[in-house]
Amino acid sequence: MSRPPTEDRDEFRPGGSRAGSGPDDAGFDADNAEPGAADVGPRGEDPGHGADHGEPGPAANAGSASGFYSTRLAHYGSWRMVVGLLLLSVLLANLAGLAISFAALGLDVQSSELLSNPVTVLLLLFLQAVIFVSVVYYFMVRRRVTSWREMGVADYGPGSSILRGLGYGLLFLFVSGVVGILQSLLGIEQTDPLPFDVDTHSLFGRASLLFGGVVLAPISEEIFFRGYIFRAMAARKGLILGIVYSSALFGAIHLIRDLPSDTAGLPGYFSVFLPIAVGSTLLAVAYHRSRDLWTPIVAHAINNAFAIGVLFAAGS
Repeated sequence: MSRPPTEDRDEFRPGGSRAGSGPDDAGFDADNAEPGAADVGPRGEDPGHGADHGEPGPAANAGSASGFYSTRLAHYGSWRMVVGLLLLSVLLANLAGLAISFAALGLDVQSSELLSNPVTVLLLLFLQAVIFVSVVYYFMVRRRVTSWREMGVADYGPGSSILRGLGYGLLFLFVSGVVGILQSLLGIEQTDPLPFDVDTHSLFGRASLLFGGVVLAPISEEIFFRGYIFRAMAARKGLILGIVYSSALFGAIHLIRDLPSDTAGLPGYFSVFLPIAVGSTLLAVAYHRSRDLWTPIVAHAINNAFAIGVLFAAGS
């Protein structure tokens, strides 16, 4: 059974402001808690999601130690934790790129050729995906802050995940298209170049971009940004702020590849940020409603596949 509609209100309150009238219902102090400080859920209630619609159970809103929005996860939803782990992931990815660059120099390969070589591009995308997933595993899963099952990775129905993902993916494309049209009407030039100058006319070049953009990126980014950042910030700050903050971070991280550009300018950056942030909002909503991480993964993959397909068509 799904919960009474009145219980939905708790999801929109900041994590530290949930009401509690007794010792068993005491609110969780997310600002001062330590990981695992609330390992015992209130009254032994089942923190799992609703049987019919995947809505969080009463214990999840009351500050249970486990579940989709858990108190242990809320500790990692502070800005310090989120930004710190995000910067750590970016730093490790850049270090991996530098290592590949130094190796290429030893092989007498020009640095300008690295980002146009399909093998190098595929290796960089693979290392980036491994880093995102590894950070979540080391800081979240290994420390039992959350699990792959709670994240919605281990338990899923392939048919329903794909169907829901297709629906949200098409909605993602539609909303992004509307945002793009509105930006064009406002005179904002859309600049979203690929970070890699791969030859899209070669079969291997196309295959590397497709595998990296449609498989590696959606899986790793959804695990990190939705499975970790969105859930942790929603558990700590409430559902609405969790969606807004995680989507803003997701849009901002995609601007890094455009920052060295001398031609994009602030409107160009905004044209990249806004559609991605809006799409990220849809992915977070899809994840919240389904409790299945494969749903936003499929939706993310559909959006990337469409974007890469347009790139291939323009290149031909």
